[in-house]
Amino acid sequence: MRFIFISIVFMIFASLSADQNNTLNTSFDFTAKEKAWIKKNRTIRFTGDPNWLPFEAFDNNGKYIGIVADLLDLIEERAGLQMHRIPTKNWNDSVKYLRSEKVDMLSETTDSPLRNKFDFTDSFLTNPIVIVMQKNHRHVNSISAISDQKIALIKGYGYISKIEKQYPSISFYKVENIQDGLSGVSDGKYDAMVCTMALGGYTITQMELNNISIVGETGFSTKLAFAVRRDYPELISILNKVLKSIDLETMQNILFKWVTFKYVEKVNYTLLYQIAFFAFLVISGTLFWNRRLKQEISRRTELQQEVDTANRLLTDSLEFASLIQQAIIPEDQEFDDFFDDHMTIWEPRDIVGGDIYFLNPLRNDDEIVLMVIDCTGHGVPGAFVTMSVKAIERQMISYILNNDQDVSPADLLGVFNRSIKHLLKQQDKSSISNAGFDAGILYINKRVKRALFAGAHIGLFYIQDGSTNYIKGNRHSIGYKTSNPDYRFEDHEISLDSTITFYLTSDGYIEQNGGNKGFPMGKNRFKKIITEHHNEPMHQQKEILIKELKTYQGALSRNDDITVVGVVINAEEEKS
Repeated sequence: MRFIFISIVFMIFASLSADQNNTLNTSFDFTAKEKAWIKKNRTIRFTGDPNWLPFEAFDNNGKYIGIVADLLDLIEERAGLQMHRIPTKNWNDSVKYLRSEKVDMLSETTDSPLRNKFDFTDSFLTNPIVIVMQKNHRHVNSISAISDQKIALIKGYGYISKIEKQYPSISFYKVENIQDGLSGVSDGKYDAMVCTMALGGYTITQMELNNISIVGETGFSTKLAFAVRRDYPELISILNKVLKSIDLETMQNILFKWVTFKYVEKVNYTLLYQIAFFAFLVISGTLFWNRRLKQEISRRTELQQEVDTANRLLTDSLEFASLIQQAIIPEDQEFDDFFDDHMTIWEPRDIVGGDIYFLNPLRNDDEIVLMVIDCTGHGVPGAFVTMSVKAIERQMISYILNNDQDVSPADLLGVFNRSIKHLLKQQDKSSISNAGFDAGILYINKRVKRALFAGAHIGLFYIQDGSTNYIKGNRHSIGYKTSNPDYRFEDHEISLDSTITFYLTSDGYIEQNGGNKGFPMGKNRFKKIITEHHNEPMHQQKEILIKELKTYQGALSRNDDITVVGVVINAEEEKS
């Protein structure tokens, strides 16, 4: 069951990475220069990581296998190239082969330091970096939560530098390969192992390590691509064209072969229902089994061990359901590509939650839309609604990308409102569904120095020219049986003529009870914090906001899921 959940999440990431390649194009438009280059350079020397399944490996016979190996077969077929696969003993040797020009091309991640000396193709798969610990450990939200423990990393992997840069005070332990790291966690030599989700999940299953599991996320991810000699620019363009031609069905079949769980790629209502139905069966079945065992305890105390097993199964199921939810959250790199600085706080009250946020670049590099969503409830009910919201959001963004109409956050909220009511059949008098959500949507267009905001019970804080401002959202939620499907939300325009910092937050932060009287924290206290600290780097603001919340909360329990997103857009300097 653990591996099934890992597979679902991995497949979601793979599909999101390939989402732009949703049309099949096998009639390659190679240029005359590219055709001549192929004719002259028919054989390409290639190597990869010999120990990185399910992505790639060299087996005992020196045969190259894995997801990337199957993609390489397609490249050979479609480009008319011959890939001479050269085995190596370890990853460091593979890198040395490329540096010394013993090979022309290497399977690598886009965050690799090799980018300084080699060109990279477009990425074709994305995989999150996760934390593996012993099974009895609680859910972990970030590396900082276990900073005082022994954490292992695999030597030479590209994402290591990003992790070490963000956590300079942590002394990580370096292992030669994934097997050494996972064995070390299993034996107690290390407290945790940080690795890619696919590699960790695959290897745990292959090594039959029953006392360890993936316990949480790091906020990092890595993308797969090919590193190529810099004097082979034609090969880069050839590979990109072939990679772009690989349709999603073909990619899905390759992933199915190596990950062993079939997935319907299109992010639509079919996908939503399949994921929701599967999760419902797992959780409901586990709860039923757990309840039945508890009834037996009064007569057979020896069944206590089975009850503990059922409880652990329920917790494991929820933890991996959490990874599904994390798969639809945007990566830090997406924020870095557009904003000058940013921070995100996303802390479900339970293992899964009803808060979610989305970031979508639109039709050019200058426009983007940021959404913060606070769904009905928290835990499993809230998480189910977030999947519905994601399905609708994907369809809306697809519509925007294929049209040149002006973007209106108010109109998007209206579409959300009508769609969720239709999806949950809330128009029917007999409907028992009364779910919905609050939302804040911020659209930014740097080219015209203009931002638009609309909110459904969620407001927008922003600081500009030393002044802290707040825009209230409309007093109308999205969905629910009694809401008006034709309600018109209001757009608010903000000029981007000077440096500006935006803050979007769900009510979990503002309504957290605490202090001497147990009152909610409130907007004024939040406003005071951001006003005093808005000139500091966003990562420091994040630490301050978390610290202030914990201090105010004190011994009281957490009320709700918490989401806070802060972004900075610096004013462009006028040319003299």
